[in-house]
Amino acid sequence: MSTKGDVYSYGVLLLEVLSGKRPASSDLGIQSTLPTWVRSLKAKKSECSVFHHSLIRGANHSQIAQMKQVLNIGLLCTAAVPEERPNVLEVLKLLKGIAETKDVTLSAVGSIPLK
Repeated sequence: MSTKGDVYSYGVLLLEVLSGKRPASSDLGIQSTLPTWVRSLKAKKSECSVFHHSLIRGANHSQIAQMKQVLNIGLLCTAAVPEERPNVLEVLKLLKGIAETKDVTLSAVGSIPLK
């Protein structure tokens, strides 16, 4: 496996954590993968529908904005063309940038059951 493959897998993991869904869950639709499902919701301007209800419940505007940033990083990591994916250091920089913003809390993540 290449480092670009590792980045793809990490992106899928980010999307799993945010959505609470497995990468190939039956509720994603026929022949759909988690990244494809997320991209379709984002294209419809419905990216908040991606987030597991336990993440949204009680989250403030700043926390939702941060979740959207993590969602975008997950989508970058799962780009169809490996050359378009960031490298591991770029992903780390992007995530650190989010963590350095104010109002960061990890309490919203909690324990999310995967469907």
